[in-house]
Amino acid sequence: MRPVNATPGFVPHEVWDKFAWLQPHETAEEPWYYAAALHPEGQIRKVPTNPGFLKTVDPALRPLVLWLHERGIPTGPSCAGHDMTKRDFRGIYNQLEKDRDKVRTMGLILQDPENGVDYVMVDPNYELPWGTFEEFRRAASEHQPIGWLPFYTTDPRVQLAIGTGHGFEIKNTGPNTYGIRTTGENPQAWREATRLLKKALS
Repeated sequence: MRPVNATPGFVPHEVWDKFAWLQPHETAEEPWYYAAALHPEGQIRKVPTNPGFLKTVDPALRPLVLWLHERGIPTGPSCAGHDMTKRDFRGIYNQLEKDRDKVRTMGLILQDPENGVDYVMVDPNYELPWGTFEEFRRAASEHQPIGWLPFYTTDPRVQLAIGTGHGFEIKNTGPNTYGIRTTGENPQAWREATRLLKKALS
């Protein structure tokens, strides 16, 4: 099992694909991921090899992610956007405190859902990035409404889908890299973005 340094702290959506997003083997009802700087700058991801990967993708994104992967188009770390309650955040924070105690002692086992590789995080001096639950909740409340899905293709037809729609934007973010951004928990926006991409790339 490989040692790793990772953080449960928030990372700007547009740079998510510079990190591996590792999930603890034991999670609360709402899973939380740890960011680890394992991907070199500019590295293009591959289609995930872990058979269970799709189960870790938010339900609103699964049809599009599956469709892209079936065509050999990799995707990056994603989120559909959420509207969680204070109670939801409390459950997550309680689990993060339990994770902290494991990191300080026996070690926290984390898995990369893209390839199934396990890591262990051990640090007797480890602290959460937030001093209190309320600090965590405020940061999470600002972060959670944004939905984000990066994907990577050299197909020039993707340019036909670039633009904005109701509640979403499809944009070029770098050489052969693109992203879909939504605001709020908006399944309809993801359905419409999926329709536009399918139309452009079919």
